[in-house]
Amino acid sequence: MRTFTVPRSISRGCSALLAGTAAVTSATHAQAADWTKHFRVGMQVTLNIEAEFSGGGLFDIPIRPGRYDNGYVLADSTGDPDVTTNWGYDTDDQFDPASRLMTFSRAESFSGQIGDSTKDDSPYLGLELAYGTAITRWGDALIGWEAGYSFLPISISDGRTASCVTTIGRYPYRVPDGVIVPPPGHRGTASGIGQPVISRNFEEPEFEDITSNARSSRTLDVSLHTLRFGPTIHLELARRWAFQGGLGPAIGYVTGDYEFSDRVSLAGGTSRESEGDFGADEFVYGGYAQALLLFHFEDHGDIYAGLQFMGLTGADFEEGDRSAKLNMGATLWFLVGVNWPF
Repeated sequence: MRTFTVPRSISRGCSALLAGTAAVTSATHAQAADWTKHFRVGMQVTLNIEAEFSGGGLFDIPIRPGRYDNGYVLADSTGDPDVTTNWGYDTDDQFDPASRLMTFSRAESFSGQIGDSTKDDSPYLGLELAYGTAITRWGDALIGWEAGYSFLPISISDGRTASCVTTIGRYPYRVPDGVIVPPPGHRGTASGIGQPVISRNFEEPEFEDITSNARSSRTLDVSLHTLRFGPTIHLELARRWAFQGGLGPAIGYVTGDYEFSDRVSLAGGTSRESEGDFGADEFVYGGYAQALLLFHFEDHGDIYAGLQFMGLTGADFEEGDRSAKLNMGATLWFLVGVNWPF
């Protein structure tokens, strides 16, 4: 039977390749064994955070005596309790020549409910820091621990249009006989000299409820700070590639504001607006699990990408009849950044 002899050059090449592979494997495991500590910094993209908005009855209107949606009647510098030159009006239909009455109107109050809604304005972009170390080896894997911190700004807005009932008050003022009423748009001053006068006291007012539209804007503008700590497993997969997994408890701190702005549109193009904010601070609790893939682009530097699941209790914001709840029960965090083993 004939025998086949491998050429010496091929034999030497194969031997060199096997020796090189063994050296790379040995070096890889040496890296995993020697560089047991790591620090990383990166960005996080977070999904699945919701805000539940509820309540928010439409606002009251501050009433300023003598001020109306279509004019004003104020005291002038003479102090006369019966008539004044300090008045103005907008449209010609306010004055009735037969009765000599000038009627001013204004919105007195609103009633209605904005309604409930759930909003998610993700994704949200944040910052992640982590430090960890290995404790022992389990086969080819390193078992250790890791502590992490993340900062995540969150802004969730909800805009809604609702129907409401507006109470309109109409206040008639008498123009004295012989006074020539100036054209619409008249704006008298407080000088009390050489200007047409009007009675300072209104007669019996009338009130009417009308349907109007309200536009409400509600925003949760908060920051989420989280701390987490738990065991890790690190496994070198092949040359330049590694896997790291971990899980454990987490605690978060939510701080920020609930901001609102309500605008009611009235006939004639006028509107009324109310806006404000209130804050809250609350600790939230839960846990996390994560998986990272690392690429060793140099001896002391990795690029990583991974996924983290974190579940936290909700944070509540409430004042009066307005409330919102920040839901973070099943969030997904996509992670990418740089890791330094040492």
